[in-house]
Amino acid sequence: MIDADLLLLLRCPLTGQKLTLADPRALSMINERWLAKAGRNEELPSEVSTSMTGSVMAALIRADGKVAYPIRDGIPVLLPDEAVFL
Repeated sequence: MIDADLLLLLRCPLTGQKLTLADPRALSMINERWLAKAGRNEELPSEVSTSMTGSVMAALIRADGKVAYPIRDGIPVLLPDEAVFL
């Protein structure tokens, strides 16, 4: 998925904290939150990007565990607008 050497270099664009691969539990939380809001046709909160579609198959979690960034097609999307606040 992501090269281990690249993972060592990646940092959160907001805080500079290290990022690690999300475990299945965290991915489940991200997807449940997204699908619940989208399924009710509610306006998504600002911390969940409206450009996020479908489910996240992989993500990077900030060291403090408060923010996740999706990985799409093997590419980390490290844009604050794409972040999901946990």
